[in-house]
Amino acid sequence: MSLTVAIFLFIVPLLFLLLNLKRCSTKKIKLPPSPYKLPIIGNLHQLSPPPHRSLHALSQKYGPIMHLQLGTVPAIIISSPDVAQEVLKTNDLVFASRPSLVTANKLFYSSEDVAFTPYGEYWRQARKICVLHLLNSKRVQSFGAIREDEVELMIEKVSQKASLEPVNLTMLLNSLTANTISRVSLGNKHSVEEGASHKLCKLIEELSAFFETSHLEDYFPYLAWVNAINGMNERMNKWFRDWDSFLDQVINDHVFLVLAPKTILIQT
Repeated sequence: MSLTVAIFLFIVPLLFLLLNLKRCSTKKIKLPPSPYKLPIIGNLHQLSPPPHRSLHALSQKYGPIMHLQLGTVPAIIISSPDVAQEVLKTNDLVFASRPSLVTANKLFYSSEDVAFTPYGEYWRQARKICVLHLLNSKRVQSFGAIREDEVELMIEKVSQKASLEPVNLTMLLNSLTANTISRVSLGNKHSVEEGASHKLCKLIEELSAFFETSHLEDYFPYLAWVNAINGMNERMNKWFRDWDSFLDQVINDHVFLVLAPKTILIQT
């Protein structure tokens, strides 16, 4: 990379940052208590892993309602049950929407699923469909035996391996999730080493890794080009293609079962 290009890549984001800081400085908003912020990165340096412990330590000093500046993104941290009830129940419509995340936009059809789509009419309709056809009490009870069976199998695996070798709980929990989803949605029972359940487990593991990764674009939108350079965009695009293909196969299998001619065997 030439010196001119390097200087250009440094100066352009810096100019955007300075303009953003100037624009924000003209707006005086009364915010909750906040730790000392550094220029550009704000409070990101204070969120050492695991982040929930860092947030707990900060809340002990700054109170149950705290403001953190995560790069260019302001965030309000709630760490009290009473305040959480005010936010999530009493004033839930005010705080019901979701932030725009790179991973959700890339991997979930521009955040059009029920978990990540912003609050609005689309979300209400998606939630209604989900509750009526998947999460109603009758349906949940019908899946009870499957959940109990898979949990028992996982506990049995832990018991068998615990005395012989370290137990990879992440893999076992992903296997539990994949096998349960496979039996509920695909109507079959596979071990994690075979068939659709194996593919689903692999997709879940990769998805977890994407969500565990911090993306600069989430905190500094003007640095979206970084994911194009480090290969993250291509890896997420590949996962999306694999996920879309997997869902298409599941749908086609269900359609085939519905439309396939029924064979009647008559024994004489």
